[in-house]
Amino acid sequence: MDSRLAVAASAVLLLGMETPGEAAIDAVWKKHELNVGYQGFTTSYSCEGLKDKVKALLVFFGAREEGMKVRAYGCGADPYRPAPAVNLHLEFETLAPADGAQSGLVAATWALRDVYPEVKVQQEAPQHITRGDCEMVQRFTDTVLPSFTHETVQDLTTCIPHRLDGTIPSLRVKVLVPEPTKKT
Repeated sequence: MDSRLAVAASAVLLLGMETPGEAAIDAVWKKHELNVGYQGFTTSYSCEGLKDKVKALLVFFGAREEGMKVRAYGCGADPYRPAPAVNLHLEFETLAPADGAQSGLVAATWALRDVYPEVKVQQEAPQHITRGDCEMVQRFTDTVLPSFTHETVQDLTTCIPHRLDGTIPSLRVKVLVPEPTKKT
């Protein structure tokens, strides 16, 4: 194998790994409640389909599954048929660094999360994000991602309305997530 190819392959494998050597920090769960409207030019979703995709992204970026609620409302079509517009009401919790002595502390660490549909980079990455999801990922990035304690490492999401070619959601974010429990 060419050494440049080996280095590139190693880099792709490392993208999905958590940042090594960073110590856990104390964090607390912070509650969020958002209403998000989606109307795409390239892809239409059913109410249930959009709920599933947004929920998968919430979990992927570290939202707490326990108590999470994602509800569609105002759907103009059957819940399983594509609608021109879908509205979601989201209730979820994300981690924020603790400031001083607080109760309910959680050990948290920074993790790299990569959304790119062409290559499966991370084991837990949502499997159903495709080129057609570009506008949805862009909407999520603009309206929901600010609720997370995060740093955008790279956002190369380029959405071209009414076209799938050249339209790719490509987002790399460093986000605060619960520290994985160690197996003994």
